[in-house]
Amino acid sequence: MSHQHIIYQVDMDIDGEVADSFDVWLGEHIDDMLAIAGFVSAEVLADTESVQQGVVHRSVQYRIKDRQSLEHYLSHDAERMRAEGQRRFGGYFKATRKILSAGGPRAGSAELELLRSCRNCSAPLTGQYCHACGQRDRKRMISVWELFRDLIGDLFEIDSRLWRSVLPLLLRPGKLTEEYLAGRQVYYTPPLRMYLVVSILFFLVASFGGDGSRLTISGEQLSDSAVISSEAQQESIRQCDELDINLGSGSLAQEEIPEIIKQVCRRIAVDRGKTFLKNLYDNLPTMVFLFLPLIAMVQKILYIFSRRYYVEHLLFFVHFHSFFFLNLTVSVLLSRIPDFFGAQGVLVTLMIIALSVYIPVYLFKAMRRVYGQSFFVTLIKYVLLFVAYHVCLTMTMLAGFVYTALSV
Repeated sequence: MSHQHIIYQVDMDIDGEVADSFDVWLGEHIDDMLAIAGFVSAEVLADTESVQQGVVHRSVQYRIKDRQSLEHYLSHDAERMRAEGQRRFGGYFKATRKILSAGGPRAGSAELELLRSCRNCSAPLTGQYCHACGQRDRKRMISVWELFRDLIGDLFEIDSRLWRSVLPLLLRPGKLTEEYLAGRQVYYTPPLRMYLVVSILFFLVASFGGDGSRLTISGEQLSDSAVISSEAQQESIRQCDELDINLGSGSLAQEEIPEIIKQVCRRIAVDRGKTFLKNLYDNLPTMVFLFLPLIAMVQKILYIFSRRYYVEHLLFFVHFHSFFFLNLTVSVLLSRIPDFFGAQGVLVTLMIIALSVYIPVYLFKAMRRVYGQSFFVTLIKYVLLFVAYHVCLTMTMLAGFVYTALSV
């Protein structure tokens, strides 16, 4: 027997109504725990009075052979053993656990030393973060700032990986996909996180600034709808009612579908399509996101003999569209420079044109790097992909258009 054991202590508060049946179960539970490899013995400590009336307290100290046995229990058996108590007694009891080291074969209270354990999964801690679940060890209540940072951290966390990812994304087409497929994943920002951050950034930038949707009269801004007369609205609605829609034979096509189209037309005509256009813009991120698996399937067909998995093609387009949105974000910001600073627009226009030309060049070079085929084979597949890309994009936008129209 090892001289230094690990003491795993479980403290339980039980509703007095179920205390007797709980004690019977606890004896059986201790026997089951001692049947687990590495558990040497168990000791039920003397009952202590609970601070809550009607609640009884039980404590059990399990002597475990070594830290390795404890870690094996926590990763393989702990969840199952805890679930048994929850299934049997539910909300009638709660348990807390702590890990201690024992200086001798029997653990007296003076010989116990509290070891740090993860507050989330109870795994032993050897550093600031838990090796099992990754949670940071905190001994104090988190601040409001930390709570807010945790809220947005998964999406907008700015660390060294982001800066290591941006330059390859912009300047080395296909590099991030190549690195990820080679197994070098932790070094860079996760692909979907990068896509979400960059796409959200683009739509935020595109939503602010510019002055195309307002009219200024005597120093006051009026929305377009303020100058639309009710007569014009009524005329638009009349035009919807007079639509001649012929969808061929069939009772459904002759009656229900034309009426649905007219109803949609009336709803859009009420404010001359402002609500429709707003909803369509709001749905754009979702439409583009749903477009990704569709175009990845096209790529799978184009490279059907490459023995690559579908997810590899999906990863390729996640990275490409991350670049695409980042490129558009820079272009939008450049287009705002003359408005904000009164700069000459020629240089800015040339830069925007260069960024636009770079997009198709980037896609071709990324295909060459990731798939490793010759220039002419890649060129043929690039042309086919170009055609399929616009067909699939049109289909996706059309589906989004119909969905938005029906939901106005």
